[in-house]
Amino acid sequence: MAILITHGYLLTGTGSNLYVNNIVRELLKKGEDVILVCQDFDPIKIDFVNELYDFNVDNTAYNLSAKQETPFAGNCKCFRPNLNGFLPVYVYDHYEGFEVKEFNSCTDEEVQSYVKQNFSAMDLIMQNHEVSVVNTNHMVMFPYLAKLLKEKHDFKFVITVHGSALNFTVKKDKRFENFAVESLKVVDDIVVDSLHADQELKEFLEEVSMEYLIQKMEIIPAGVDISSFGIAQKSREDMKQDFIASITENVSNSNGRTKLVSSNILSANLTSENSTSLVAGVREAYDYRHIDQDAIEKVNDLNINDNNVFFVGKYLWTKGIYLILLGFPEILKQQPNTNLIIAGFGPFREPAELIVNYLANGDVDGLKSELQTNSLFHGEDEKVIPLAVEILEKHGSKIAQDVASLDFDIRTKVTFTGILNHAQLVNLLPIMDVLIAPSVFPEAFGMVAIEAASCGVYPVVTYQSAFMEIADQVKELVDGRVDIENVILDYNASTHIAQNVLAYLSKKESMTVEESVAFKASLRKLVVDLYSWEGIAGKYRNTFAS
Repeated sequence: MAILITHGYLLTGTGSNLYVNNIVRELLKKGEDVILVCQDFDPIKIDFVNELYDFNVDNTAYNLSAKQETPFAGNCKCFRPNLNGFLPVYVYDHYEGFEVKEFNSCTDEEVQSYVKQNFSAMDLIMQNHEVSVVNTNHMVMFPYLAKLLKEKHDFKFVITVHGSALNFTVKKDKRFENFAVESLKVVDDIVVDSLHADQELKEFLEEVSMEYLIQKMEIIPAGVDISSFGIAQKSREDMKQDFIASITENVSNSNGRTKLVSSNILSANLTSENSTSLVAGVREAYDYRHIDQDAIEKVNDLNINDNNVFFVGKYLWTKGIYLILLGFPEILKQQPNTNLIIAGFGPFREPAELIVNYLANGDVDGLKSELQTNSLFHGEDEKVIPLAVEILEKHGSKIAQDVASLDFDIRTKVTFTGILNHAQLVNLLPIMDVLIAPSVFPEAFGMVAIEAASCGVYPVVTYQSAFMEIADQVKELVDGRVDIENVILDYNASTHIAQNVLAYLSKKESMTVEESVAFKASLRKLVVDLYSWEGIAGKYRNTFAS
């Protein structure tokens, strides 16, 4: 008997992609057979996929596309339904080869076509395989497909709820609330991945008069590959060279940023009149899903033995990168030998670079005007991204004074790398000092913060949603050794981020080698005890078997 796991997107990247990837891998290690339904571009490159099957145009038949041996005790068959080039998503992103629309923007006909295509494929899979459990991810649309399948097949039905579908789709569109409710009527167990997600779902169940399902809920958090993300066992310089080696092939094949393209925005003489056209020109000049072409040069230029502050994730305004940037002058004033490395991809890179440019020129008033008038800094509701203007109104004069006190250009201290994958991050993250996850929008789980702690890197997070749980765990762990200010989402957020970073960097300076080793080890132990994928997959096995 096999476990069928559905995830209608990729198996690499961030968030739920990695959650599904790691759960499947650990289940296979434990000898479980898994049937995986997804839309990954090249699943056979993933080490646990034994066989890849693709469907014909109407999903009435499938053929073996690729096959490989794997080292795992269980067998994984991966199936890709044919969606005829149309992919609905919760939050817009680019998927090569697909027309992409947010679910809430889809017509009823597009939604029904998506349901029909996936149902035909999954029904055929169920006819040809013995399946004991169907585990769907997100609240729509695969849970609804499982509901339809239960009318024809017998299996245990488990939903894993990730926050994006609930917050961005179900709560915003009555159509998808109805789909979710229909699915929940027949679910056997519900998994959420954090205390925050648990609370959100309970509130939703109360709103739709399904409180009785609360007894079926279980928290199984996301985790970390502790065998890959560990404390550095080499010197920083050696780890830096390992990182450079890991990105060399990607850089040589990159269509990402060039040094010249970056200078067009970072070194420009900015005005409110020219910034929009500058950004448009830069965006047309590169593929943001590629690493920067000068990434190796940038990394070589870093004094890696300085303080290294790190952000990794999608470049979205919701991730709060601007909160770091607005606090960075204060960090540099007290710790001038500090690098800020920003890794990722997405549309907020250019707005972030505009902020860096304005700050470097001490032009706080110009930045404030830019924020208020330029749509690049406005969210979906056309309002200015939260807190940015308030921070400048409250602290703008001090930010300008901090910049003026520096005897160097802060642009020399900020490094954008472009996208990095996990195989590359395992060499870079352990030689960082601080990881900042400054999201301003609710997060289902703070995976990057946990990965950092697994490497002995100090995490600083905003005190909201699932990040609160991580912040409280770190605060209890350091127990007065490092002064922590909760980074509440208000006009002091950037100041409190800076203060937390500075508190750790100051403590680090006074630590002996033995104390530093012990401190890093305590951060890692927190992760090993609570967030190893092996233990998390074990919880899933118990849920599937109960």
